[in-house]
Amino acid sequence: MIPDGSKRFFEDVDILHLNALNACNLRCSYCAVQATDLGGSAKMAPTECLEIIEFCLRSVGRDHLTIEIMGGEPLLLGKAWFEEVLPPLQDRPLRVAFTTNATLLDDEWADMFRRYKVNANVSLDGPAESHNGQRGLYDRVVSGLKILQRHGANPHVITIATAAVLDRIEDLLKLYSSLGIQTFYLNDVRDHGRAAVLERQLIPTPEAMVRASLKIMEYMRECRLALREMELLERVFRFFHASYYDNFCNRISCPGGGKFLSVNARGDVFPCPNVTCSEYCLGNIYEGYDRVRSERVLREFHAMPSFYLACLTCKASEICFFGCAGSRTQAMVHAQRDCEYTQLLWERFQENQGLVHDLYQLGMSSERRPNSSRRCSEASDSASRANVQPGTVESAMGSPGLAQAHL
Repeated sequence: MIPDGSKRFFEDVDILHLNALNACNLRCSYCAVQATDLGGSAKMAPTECLEIIEFCLRSVGRDHLTIEIMGGEPLLLGKAWFEEVLPPLQDRPLRVAFTTNATLLDDEWADMFRRYKVNANVSLDGPAESHNGQRGLYDRVVSGLKILQRHGANPHVITIATAAVLDRIEDLLKLYSSLGIQTFYLNDVRDHGRAAVLERQLIPTPEAMVRASLKIMEYMRECRLALREMELLERVFRFFHASYYDNFCNRISCPGGGKFLSVNARGDVFPCPNVTCSEYCLGNIYEGYDRVRSERVLREFHAMPSFYLACLTCKASEICFFGCAGSRTQAMVHAQRDCEYTQLLWERFQENQGLVHDLYQLGMSSERRPNSSRRCSEASDSASRANVQPGTVESAMGSPGLAQAHL
């Protein structure tokens, strides 16, 4: 029984991550979760999962909520678990998704997810050589992707950008196009978990990241966004609409503990699924809300060190996400690398404004407008460089509506 006081955890939530178990059948080289074998993992019971979702719906007081079921590998929960959880959610104002390594998928799984309208995010690290070097079981992952597609799904792909992946970025783009993938996320390597001991040559330099980004942008223009990397498109949009976002640091970039919330199988609450250490636990839903503790943890989680003072005068801030708070709490080296990458990318944006402009026009729809008129006039002035109207990548291209899971 969840006490009413725990509603305070969920008041602002748009996306609820349910880490239903911390177990996985793979041992990816860069895994930040460091999932265990199934036998050593706590597992969220179907009744507990449904209770948390219903409690969250009552708490947020809005018409729609996204639920993402995560692990580890959530398919290890078993088909019976999903058959018990998914049917009661069909008439609720929810969007349900899961993030998987796809190695356990079969037609029965895919048919279930089709029937219950569940969206899929699949982890794939490019061609077989780079994928198997980081994750393994490439053939089974591709088979799982094709099974989902055969049952009418259009899964988003999550790719971890190690040096090996970026060195073969053209092969990755060709592969994803041949597989019929439409959207993917190229996630950074985070310098914690297993990645903390990765050989340094496996972590890409900012220069390598920028070279790969430009190749992706050129490919997106060539294929007219039939394949698109969502973060780069967001940076393109921000290039023309920085004043609309009122950019500075975590104000827009980290919704952890507010619009994002993560709950594990024991009921522990965290700002995001990438930070599950006791230091950043906001509390436990079964024990009620401790305002003093929650506010203290969120202050520490979102604290901006002196490193970020340079953001005040940095021109690249208009395309910046200001780092990942979850990664920053564990290793500042990731934030420093991302900062250098963003500054170099902004310079390339300046040098290749024709390419940036073309992607903007491909991605934007003149019929779409920002939801708020707060900065519309400034956004229109900024957009005049491209002679197009303000819009959003998400509205024009169809956003997955999910946080980038780092699996």
